[in-house]
Amino acid sequence: PVMNDIVYVYKQSGDGGQELKHSLRSLCNITHGKIFVVGDREDWFSDHIIHIPAEYSSPASMVDTSFKWLQACNDPRVSDDFYAFNDDFFITEPTTIPVLHANETDNLPISRHHNVVIRATGDWLRQHKGITNPLNYSLHVPMLMNKQKRIAVHHMIEATLGTMTPLEARTVYGNIYNIGGEFYQDAKTYGQQLPSATFISTMEYTPELAQLFKEESIYEAINTNQ
Repeated sequence: PVMNDIVYVYKQSGDGGQELKHSLRSLCNITHGKIFVVGDREDWFSDHIIHIPAEYSSPASMVDTSFKWLQACNDPRVSDDFYAFNDDFFITEPTTIPVLHANETDNLPISRHHNVVIRATGDWLRQHKGITNPLNYSLHVPMLMNKQKRIAVHHMIEATLGTMTPLEARTVYGNIYNIGGEFYQDAKTYGQQLPSATFISTMEYTPELAQLFKEESIYEAINTNQ
């Protein structure tokens, strides 16, 4: 089988990259190719991580991350199809990575700004791309992407990235390329208690991650727990 690489876009969190370290430990639960980290690096990175240095380009996080994804997609070392990860994504049991969505974009309450962004992205997909029932792909789970398709998405959304309602890249990607998938209840926690699910996400590092992923990975240089 083809071994798709994994790409993380990474901005230092101030705690030495604890979430990233444990996310990398959780990769023992999937089959994958090489590991790339675009952006910042931590001093515990081993030679098994291919670091792509990228400058911090904007205080608007979606501008900054979008240009880092562009840099990754333009790197010939990255496999044509890759899994897009964030440092707060964790895989809790052996699995393959399915295509997942969070239902239609209109199903979101407007209570959070992120939901406003998703709904605006859905409106744009309807008006400009003729997609009648756009799905929300803005989940805290890995997503399989193709480099050339992701570059095309970057150019579609680039002009909106610095605005109050930037277009959300994963949702544009999933709908334009009609990837389908199944509904998944996002399992992100905003507290210490980790949710019980195959794909989970944290708001910040919690000691429960160290209990869940005790084994050091090949992505850590020696003595990383000191």
